[in-house]
Amino acid sequence: AYRHLCDNRSGGLTTVLLVADAGVGKTRLASEFSAWTAIQPHGYRLLLARGSERRMGLPYGTLHDLLTSQLSMLDSDPPPQARAQWLAAMTGLLGSGANAAVLGHLLGLDFSDHEGVSGIVGDARQIRDLGYHYAVEALRTMAPNGPPLVLILDDLHWVDDGSLDFFGH
Repeated sequence: AYRHLCDNRSGGLTTVLLVADAGVGKTRLASEFSAWTAIQPHGYRLLLARGSERRMGLPYGTLHDLLTSQLSMLDSDPPPQARAQWLAAMTGLLGSGANAAVLGHLLGLDFSDHEGVSGIVGDARQIRDLGYHYAVEALRTMAPNGPPLVLILDDLHWVDDGSLDFFGH
């Protein structure tokens, strides 16, 4: 699947789902895959998302962790600092502070006072739909016409429903 993705560069999506009982080595296999792809001539951009029991109850918790880890953000960052860091980084990826604020709001950063969010703050469906769009755009921007973007989702059974819905999207 990886070689097909590298060779065809169609911008399409290739999915590989590895399902097995606990303890048989799925995480180890993903780690070996990461090491193997690192020495391939095409290269890749690896994003790792891991479901956790701690995040399972938080809407979009796994997606939040995936994106904020790319920005070196920490859960312990004070909210004003986290919002400022998010806007600075995501505005660069999405080309608009309003778009960055909508996605940040979906992921639990309170941008309800931001001009890009304040007019739709009461419309959860619109925030979700726009947030999904901007999340896909951010991921695409992270690997533009370059190496493929490889997303490894580990411990899928702990991924929250909102993030599962996004990844299925």
